[in-house]
Amino acid sequence: VLLFGAADFNSIVRCCPKIAIPSTFIDIIQPYLDEYGRKVKKSSLDDAEYTLRKFSEHLIECGIDDLDQIDIPDITGFRETLRDYASTTQSSWMSRIRDFLAFAYANKYTKRNLSHLVAKRKFEPSVKLPSLYNEDEIEQLLTSVDRNSPVGKRDYAILILAARLGMRSGDISSLQFENFLWDKNEIHFSQQKTGLIQTLPLSNDVGEAIIEYLRNGRPVSGEKHIFVKANVPYTALNASELHPIMKKYAQRAHLKNDPPIKFGLHAFCHSLAANLLNKEIPLPVISEILGHQKTETTTVYAKVDTNSLRKCALELPLTMKVGDDNA
Repeated sequence: VLLFGAADFNSIVRCCPKIAIPSTFIDIIQPYLDEYGRKVKKSSLDDAEYTLRKFSEHLIECGIDDLDQIDIPDITGFRETLRDYASTTQSSWMSRIRDFLAFAYANKYTKRNLSHLVAKRKFEPSVKLPSLYNEDEIEQLLTSVDRNSPVGKRDYAILILAARLGMRSGDISSLQFENFLWDKNEIHFSQQKTGLIQTLPLSNDVGEAIIEYLRNGRPVSGEKHIFVKANVPYTALNASELHPIMKKYAQRAHLKNDPPIKFGLHAFCHSLAANLLNKEIPLPVISEILGHQKTETTTVYAKVDTNSLRKCALELPLTMKVGDDNA
C-alpha cells in the first residue's frame, strides 16, 4: 500500500484568504466566535461559524444589512431552510443564533434584544426509530457516485467511511494523514463525541477509496486534513458540510423516503448497527465498533432488528371465531 504524508501535498501555498462570513456582518460575528472559541473544541467552533455564515447569508438575501432590521418572519424564514435537517440539528442551529443575538445586544451591537425573536421549541430525543438503509440501499447510494471526477472521488471516500465503519461526520471531517496507519491497515483517531481513542480496521474498499482520492482527486494543498473543498483556497470541509453530500447522493439514488429518512451521515451509523444486529452480532461488539461508551446506548437499534423481534412474537390462538365476544 502506498504511504502518503502531508508533505506530499504542500508544494503550493494558499494564494487566497479564507472566505466564510459575508463582510456585512463580520464585525459582529467574529467577536462572538472569538469569545465562543475560547471555551469549546475547534469542531464546535467550526459548526458555529458555519451556522452563522448561513444565517448571515439568509439575512442578506432578505435585504437586511443591519441586525436591528430583523423581525420574526426573517427568523421563521431561516428556520424553514432547515426543514430537511433532524430536529436536534434544527434546535442546535436556532439555539446558536439565539445565543449570538443575545451576545450582540449585550455588547451593544443591537438596540434590541433580538434573541427573544427565536422561539424555543422542545423536541423529544430518542422517541423515534433511527433512520436507516438496508445493505442493498447502501450499495445503491454508493454506486450513484461518479467516481471519475475529483469531487466524486472525495465524496465516495467520505460516504464509504460512514457506510463501512459507522464514522460520524465530525470524526470524518477531522481526519488527518497521521490518523491512517497504513502498515497496520487501521484508522486511529480520537472520537469527538466521547473523547475516546478509537481504532477501526481499514478494509480494502475503504483504503482503496482513500488512496484514489489522495492520488487522483485531492487538490494540491498544505491543508493537514484529508478532506478539503474542491475550490481554492482548498480549506478543510467541516462536519456540517457533509450533510449535503449525503443528501445529494441519496436523492440521486432514488432511495425510499417513506417513512421519511434523515439524509445525514448518521443514517449510515444507524444502518450499520441495525444490519449487524440482523446478522446476530452481539451488542457489546457493535457498541465497540460505534464507539459507544455504554452498551445501553446501542440498544436503541434493537427496535429495528426485525429478525430478533420476530423471535419474540407470541403465537395467537387460531380457535377464535369472528364475532366471538372475547375477540
